[in-house]
Amino acid sequence: MLNEFEVDVDIWLPHDNVDPWPFVDYTLINDTVRKVFDTPAPLLENLVQHIHVALSSQFSAAEKIKIALRKYHPPMNGDVKYAQVAYEA
Repeated sequence: MLNEFEVDVDIWLPHDNVDPWPFVDYTLINDTVRKVFDTPAPLLENLVQHIHVALSSQFSAAEKIKIALRKYHPPMNGDVKYAQVAYEA
């Protein structure tokens, strides 16, 4: 069975009078997350940690980064839609 995941990424950037509306190119975020998924990890917590480290390195000016990772249809008893792990720092 193919694993199905969903990832939410929030990145807070500093703003000032020169650049009051800072942004991050979401294609860079997508590329970074996809690269992390290329390396197998035993736990969702490991994936979240690896994603956070990679994005923190790539966007060092970020004031805070939040990652939420959901695995759909986890191998659990009952009718469980997804398991989720989130981290922000």
